Amino acid sequence: MVDPPGYAQVAAAWDQVVSTKEASAAALANAGRFFNNSELEKAGGLFERAMAKDPQSVMVAMSLAQNYTFQARRARDQATAAMLRAKAYSRLEAALGWKAPPGPGRRCWRMPPRLRMNPASTQKLPSTVLNF
Repeated sequence: MVDPPGYAQVAAAWDQVVSTKEASAAALANAGRFFNNSELEKAGGLFERAMAKDPQSVMVAMSLAQNYTFQARRARDQATAAMLRAKAYSRLEAALGWKAPPGPGRRCWRMPPRLRMNPASTQKLPSTVLNF
């Protein structure tokens, strides 16, 4: 972290924004993205709250899946890592209608060209390949 005092100030501001039940899905997701590099569990909770408010958001679903994979990589045991990867897979499958490759090679999806943009919201997706 380059600026710990600055980080603390911004973190406190995000905490204040998301502390109410009226916080919008966009505010929750943006706060989750802020915390996703330093406080993974907190970010995951914010993404989950955002998904509850806007279950059709492809960007929030992808952010939540990415958060689960980050947590899986830092997990202390294989059982926890496997559970988090399974949550990431199921989140993507539910939100995007994807089917994971079968078998032990469930490591990545290639996004069909028609899904590179969510036509309902014109949200551009960050990548055409997701690795787990």
